[in-house]
Amino acid sequence: MKKYRIWIMAAVILLFGGIFFYSGKTEAATYTNNEIGTADQIGEYHDEEGGYAYVGVKLYWDDKLIEYALDTYRKDNGSWVYLASNYNGTIYNLTNNFTPSEHILRVYKSGNRFGIPVDSFVNGRTEYSVLMEQILSNKVSYRKLEMTNVPPGTYGTTDDNYSFSFLPGKPEQTFCAKMANSISVVVHGYSVSKIQPDGSIAADTGGGELKSAGKAYYNGSAYCLTKLPEVTYGKSGYNAVFQGWYSAKSGGKQYQVGDILQKGNTLYARWNVTANEYTVNCVDVLGTDANGTVLGSTTWKAKCDEKVSGEKAGTDKAAGAYYPNCHYTGATTATVTASGATVYRYFAYENYPVRYIDQIESGVRKGEMLHSISEEKEFNATVSGAELGDNPQAGAYYKGYCYSDCTTSTVTAQGTTVYRYFRPASYSVVFHGNGATEGTMEKLEGCLYDDMIALPRNAFQRVSRIILYRNQEKLPEETTEMTTAHKFLGWAEEPEGAVKYSDMDSLKNITEQEEEVTLYAVWSEETVVPPNISSELGYRFLGWAKEPDAKDAMTQVSINGPTELYAIWKREAVKYHVEYYKENLNGEYELTSSYEFESYSGETVTLDSVDQIYPGFTLDAASSQLSGKVKPDGSLILCVYFKRDSYELSYDLNGGTATLEGDGLGKEKIRFGKNISLSSTVPQKEGYLFEGWSLEADNNAVLLHPGDSFVAQNHDTVLYAQWKPLVFTVKYDNNAAYSKVSGISGTVDGTEYAYQKDSYASKILFTSPDAKMVSWNSKPDGSGISVLPGTNMKGLFDSCKELTLYAIWEHDIRNAADFELTIWTETEKEGKVQREQIDTLKLQGKAGEKISAALLRLYDADLQGEDAIYFYKGYEVVNVKELEQIVSMNSDTAVALTVKKRKCSISFPAGSDKPENQIQGVTTEFGEKITLPEKLPDGEKVDRFEDSRGNVYNPGSSVTLEHNLELFIQHAVHLYNETGKEKETVVYVTRGTDYVLPEQKRTGYRFLGWYFADGKKAGDAGD
Repeated sequence: MKKYRIWIMAAVILLFGGIFFYSGKTEAATYTNNEIGTADQIGEYHDEEGGYAYVGVKLYWDDKLIEYALDTYRKDNGSWVYLASNYNGTIYNLTNNFTPSEHILRVYKSGNRFGIPVDSFVNGRTEYSVLMEQILSNKVSYRKLEMTNVPPGTYGTTDDNYSFSFLPGKPEQTFCAKMANSISVVVHGYSVSKIQPDGSIAADTGGGELKSAGKAYYNGSAYCLTKLPEVTYGKSGYNAVFQGWYSAKSGGKQYQVGDILQKGNTLYARWNVTANEYTVNCVDVLGTDANGTVLGSTTWKAKCDEKVSGEKAGTDKAAGAYYPNCHYTGATTATVTASGATVYRYFAYENYPVRYIDQIESGVRKGEMLHSISEEKEFNATVSGAELGDNPQAGAYYKGYCYSDCTTSTVTAQGTTVYRYFRPASYSVVFHGNGATEGTMEKLEGCLYDDMIALPRNAFQRVSRIILYRNQEKLPEETTEMTTAHKFLGWAEEPEGAVKYSDMDSLKNITEQEEEVTLYAVWSEETVVPPNISSELGYRFLGWAKEPDAKDAMTQVSINGPTELYAIWKREAVKYHVEYYKENLNGEYELTSSYEFESYSGETVTLDSVDQIYPGFTLDAASSQLSGKVKPDGSLILCVYFKRDSYELSYDLNGGTATLEGDGLGKEKIRFGKNISLSSTVPQKEGYLFEGWSLEADNNAVLLHPGDSFVAQNHDTVLYAQWKPLVFTVKYDNNAAYSKVSGISGTVDGTEYAYQKDSYASKILFTSPDAKMVSWNSKPDGSGISVLPGTNMKGLFDSCKELTLYAIWEHDIRNAADFELTIWTETEKEGKVQREQIDTLKLQGKAGEKISAALLRLYDADLQGEDAIYFYKGYEVVNVKELEQIVSMNSDTAVALTVKKRKCSISFPAGSDKPENQIQGVTTEFGEKITLPEKLPDGEKVDRFEDSRGNVYNPGSSVTLEHNLELFIQHAVHLYNETGKEKETVVYVTRGTDYVLPEQKRTGYRFLGWYFADGKKAGDAGD
């Protein structure tokens, strides 16, 4: 204790000494907000030039910072300078008293710097602990612990006469001086902790009840136990003695006031408990619950909360073990309380056999036992034969018998018998004539099941009437009739049933139910032969049928009742004729064609769509007979007359002029098919030569000349004059598109060509670094008329109206350069890749071009438009970038190419077809054969396939795949010129694309359009 007091005094002396000897300046200086200290820096002191000191106070309650304030000093030129104050996070320059009412902390201008009103700090709390720490020069220099209602120096509190205190009655506590090396203070307030089951320190009452909570004060690291909880043991039925509070449920340390508790500790109440004994009453009842008849009872003693059962009184299940004619079935359980406990034993009567007998009470089998059964029933119970069922419906239990009555009895130990009585079902029989035409029969009543009955003699008769109709009109004058009698065969149970009982038969048990039974007379089916009828003109009598529109006829008919029969006739085919007449040039009608057809007598036939049969003729409907009714004698003739049409002929001079007026070049009407001579006049046009007449304005073909014979056509006709210029311009083409020569340059102007005069080809030539121009030709491929540059072309092209001459080239091999390709393959063996050279190719390209371009040119025929990577047949180049190398002009280019075996695919572009109707493509090895399909998935026929290069493939044929192949599906369009008998023109159209109907021309006729085989129009030219 002496050492402790000296330490305190030293701290106090140091404090006062610091105040006394401090001589630093306190005036404010310039600063930035980043220099002002925070709550975490309170108590730091850095005694160095430019260092900082942070003097202040922090207040915590239950370890939560509630307020703080601090002054910040900076050491400038060896002296400490006040900068500013941080008050709860806000920076102030506090040179006067600062006591905001909404906060606890106060800041003073003189004296101690910071003040803490104790009442505001504790905020109405009466039980708490306070731990105060003073910090000087970065270290804790003094601690003080206080607890309310605890004398200083007890339970770990500080006992000194130092005046700092936060106990009730202290109005305000002030700290710190306004200087850099003053103390700083941290104050921790803690609310008292209650010790109870749901408190901050848990208490387990061990079955007892809490009377008052315990208390403990926190000292900053643990709890000081100042009051133990008070408990009572109030559970009735027990005696309990409290033994104290312990640190564990069993064993452990017993707690005393003044002990230190750690966070998370629990206090356990320990008791010495003894249970009391109470009376158990066991009641025996007849039944399965406590409400049954009481047979007796038993009692014994048991402890409180002990679980007891009626089984303790006995569980012998033998009959009469406890009560006569009874046996034990079970017991209940209960828990003993201070009021005792009641349990039950359940008993049931014994079961004894009961015999149930079913017996016939009347009829031929009276007294006969039908069935018996024995069942166990409880003693003294009332039993009845109706327990097996009392449904009076016939057959409910026995065929043909009805339940009528029963007996009742009480079950005894000596055995019991009860009865059910049954009677035979009663029914009556009704006789139905079932189509009889005469006779009646009485009902047979009072019939009993199992009794024999005798059927009476049949008194019914049946005769069927048969009406014979000559035709469907049912005309009375053409109708006859006949009758037939039926034989009685017996009786049936259904109107359409088979014979089951004979006439006057003896029988029994015709039904099992109480009902009225109907027996139906069964009659024979009679076969009749109706008479024949004489045939009519155009018809043949086949026989008779029961339906008016029947296809098949009968000569013998089966009759079951009144019947209507219809005569069946077959119409005989007869002939009729159709004749076509056309008007000749003399105005008379001539028979052009006649046809013979067949139809049925009385049927109306009509000629449809005959108005356009003959182009150039118009139907003369007034003179024609287009419809008529077929006559039985074949005398019907349908006649069709066609009137010859006239059409206009005119001349179009196409820019020319006639030499004289009235020269025969005007308009005139000519009857179709008439042969005339054209005008002999030759028109004129300056600068042009007249060649003749054409049927089209823009057609160069000359068909007719002045004075020629001309047959009038089936439409208006215009003859167009055709002119050939005497002088025209010759154009010159470098032919780059066809020759594939690259780098062509130069321009060649057109020259004049004059009819039958000297005309010279251009001397100027096109040039190319890769080829030499050698001549001109009228066709790009050189197959036309060849002309050397600068030569005379007189007379060579007199038949032409215009002319283009194409440059013909020879390749210049001066820039040719050789290059070498080595071909390698790669295979994997034992996990290693091995390369093998399979070929060396020495090729010639052009200096400066890529190897891929050279291969495309050299292997153009083999590649068929594919990429250069496929140039080596059956393989595909892997290291594709090597093909981008340039051929050297020194012919020293050598490239190694790695190849792999290629795969080839065949595909069929889908067009507008749905996915389910598309032919699926195939990818396979090089050289594999594929059979082309003949139909689409929906069954539509494919006429042929065509690739992008125009090659044709037949459906069903085999194709060897050596290239990727894209085949377009094509369908055939068959075009016939007129009658359909001549050889057709076949046009193939790619599926999903349009086909434009072509224009047709024929001398003397006007084209009307295209028609389907059935006569319906397909469309006009251009559709």
